[in-house]
Amino acid sequence: MFKKMRGQQHSYGFRFIEGVSDMPVQLRSVGWEIQTYQGYNWDGRNRKDPDSCLFQYTLSGAGRLEIDGVVHKISPGEAFLVNIPGDHHYYYSDNDTHWEFIYLTFFENNLMPKWRELQKQCGHILKINTDSPVIKKLNQIYEGAVKETITDKFIASSLVYAFVMECYRTVNASLYAPPEQKPAPIVTAIRYIEKYFSEDIRLEDLACEVRLSKYHFARLFSKSVGLSPAQYIRKVRIEKAVQLLNQTEHSVEQIGRSVGFSNGNYFCKVFRKMVGTSPERFREGKDIYSVGELKLR
Repeated sequence: MFKKMRGQQHSYGFRFIEGVSDMPVQLRSVGWEIQTYQGYNWDGRNRKDPDSCLFQYTLSGAGRLEIDGVVHKISPGEAFLVNIPGDHHYYYSDNDTHWEFIYLTFFENNLMPKWRELQKQCGHILKINTDSPVIKKLNQIYEGAVKETITDKFIASSLVYAFVMECYRTVNASLYAPPEQKPAPIVTAIRYIEKYFSEDIRLEDLACEVRLSKYHFARLFSKSVGLSPAQYIRKVRIEKAVQLLNQTEHSVEQIGRSVGFSNGNYFCKVFRKMVGTSPERFREGKDIYSVGELKLR
C-alpha cells in the first residue's frame, strides 16, 4: 500500500545537469497531492511541456479525465496513462469532496513502444489495487524523492524503468491468469477457440457463442486476456503448429492448413513473425526456439 507520510504531501521535480538522453527512460517528477481547488485543471492540448508520459493514480476522492470526447470519473483504485502534450484534459470537479492522488511523469527516451503497448492493452485507464507491485514501485520512487536518495540519473532511470516494467507485467499478467479468474463468457470463448482453432472462427461466431454483442465481447476479451480475439486465435494456432512440427513428419503446408491457415505461405509469414524463425528452421533445430514446447507470451 502507498505509505502516507505526514507533512510530506509534495511534488518533486528532477533535472540532471549531465543530461539524460543516453538513459532508456528518465524521471521528470513525482508527487502526492490532495486537491480541492477548482482551478486544478490541465489541458494536454495546450501544454508546452517537453514530451513526457504521465501516470496518475487516485487514492481517495475522485477526478475527471476527458479523452477521445468522453469524460471519465477517476475513482479510488484507478489510474490514467497519458502523453504530454496530448489530446486529453484532466481536472478536479467540485462535484466531489476532494481528489487525492499520486503521480509520476517521466521522459520515455527509448521506452515509448512499451508505454504505447500499455495504453493499447489497457486503454488510458487502469484499475489496480493499492497494495499491488505497481503502486509499491511508485511509493518507492516517492519515498526516494522525500528522503533525497535519488542522487543521480542512473538511480532515477532504474527506478522509473522498474516501474514501467511492473506496469507492463501487471497488465500482461491477465494473459496468464487461471481461467477461473477470467469472466465466464471469456472462459467459454477461450475453450471454444481451443476446440475449434482449425476452423474459420469469426468474431461473430464467438460473440454469438457467449451471447454478447460483437463490440462488447471484443472489448471484454481484450481487457481480460491482453490480446484481441484474432490475436489469441493466431497464438493458439501457432502453438498447435509447433507441436506438429516437433511430433510429426507432415509438410509445412499440411501443418499450416491443419491448424487453420488458408495456405502455407500465410502460415509461414505468421509463424516467422510470432516465433522469430521459419517453420523449416524451427523443425530442423537450427534455432534455439526449437527445444521442447514453445509457449507464446
